[in-house]
Amino acid sequence: MTNKILILLSLFLFAQSFGQRMVIKNVNIIPINENIVLKNKSVLIENGKIIKIDDFNKLVLDKTEKIIDAKNKFLMPGLADMHVHLHEKESLDALFLLNIAAGVTQIRVMNSDVNQGELKSSLNQKIKPTIHFSYIFSRANTINQIDSIFTDVKKNNLDFVKLFSVKDENTFDAVMNRAKQENKIVCGHYPSGVSIDKVLKSGFKSIEHLPAYYKDENINNLEENIKLTKENNVYNCPTFDYFVTAFNYQYPNDYKNRLTFQKAPKSYKEKWDKALKAKIEKNGEKKFIEFGEEYKATFEKQKMIFKKLYDSNCLLLVGSDPSGLFQMSGFTMHDEMLFWSTLGIDTYSILKSATLIPAGFFGEQNKWGSVEVNKDADLIILSKNPLENIGNLSTIEIVIKQGEIYKQKDLLKSIK
Repeated sequence: MTNKILILLSLFLFAQSFGQRMVIKNVNIIPINENIVLKNKSVLIENGKIIKIDDFNKLVLDKTEKIIDAKNKFLMPGLADMHVHLHEKESLDALFLLNIAAGVTQIRVMNSDVNQGELKSSLNQKIKPTIHFSYIFSRANTINQIDSIFTDVKKNNLDFVKLFSVKDENTFDAVMNRAKQENKIVCGHYPSGVSIDKVLKSGFKSIEHLPAYYKDENINNLEENIKLTKENNVYNCPTFDYFVTAFNYQYPNDYKNRLTFQKAPKSYKEKWDKALKAKIEKNGEKKFIEFGEEYKATFEKQKMIFKKLYDSNCLLLVGSDPSGLFQMSGFTMHDEMLFWSTLGIDTYSILKSATLIPAGFFGEQNKWGSVEVNKDADLIILSKNPLENIGNLSTIEIVIKQGEIYKQKDLLKSIK
């Protein structure tokens, strides 16, 4: 961002900061802890917390509150993107702004180009989602390093260990045993070379991308593995939008219909168009279209497995893994949720998997993830009901984070 943009954004923020108390008046609440809509209710917020939900005329006000008239609009908790990568520091301003603009108020960092302990202590952006930081464990790490790794995790108060890869089964066992001693979450990629039943029984908290289930040696026991998943409360984060975009499954006719594309600033569309042309010129359009053909059989397995996990009431997490062509931080999560709906996942389950279930993943379900008294007022206001159609996430107008009110259209204007 240029200094001029930062100055304009600071002025905007000052104009939108309304002190310690506010009321969202006469709004339709989607609380998420229940599959209902509370019609024409008002929410009193103080110091970033919800302190009362009632009819407007029953609220005790002191006349200092900022009143947001949200009649005929819909209120729900902010979203949690549970698979995010942080890259160079210079790109973080835009990444954080885009997430807030998309209504994403929590992110789980699953990879980073910079040391997350150092990054955590140096962030000074005013506008940003709550960030759940990780230590990235890979096959380069040995058993002898585990003590120092968990010391580093504790010193920097990192939220979890993300397993990118692991050298062997003994190293996996050592990591999981130490994590139990430290009461620390371990999650990430399915560790090849370790049996699926061991992983599912080990305390491994979430599996990314679903590979554990579609490996040849595992898919024949799919029903038993899903049963173990359910019994051991293992979460799954499929990141479908990564595969959709990485393998060009929306080209040539559908990518411009993406919710992300509709919200993208002009500069992003120009960047995507340039990258798309370069790829086609390099390999030819036929090869570009055929690029994902070999993966389609695996992708069909992923979709089938995911639907079975849903049908078995397993714990599911929405994560967008935004790093490819036509993906944009924050908004790509809307397309991930829309894809879930095409697989027959009901809208309430999708919204819950993007809010309250992620809060439960971190053991913070009493703090955020639903619209309830005493919870954080991380909220989004929409003009249409997302319970009726997940595509209505495109109607987000206002995001409230830590007592600040952000208009989506103004945040998007600040992105260059």
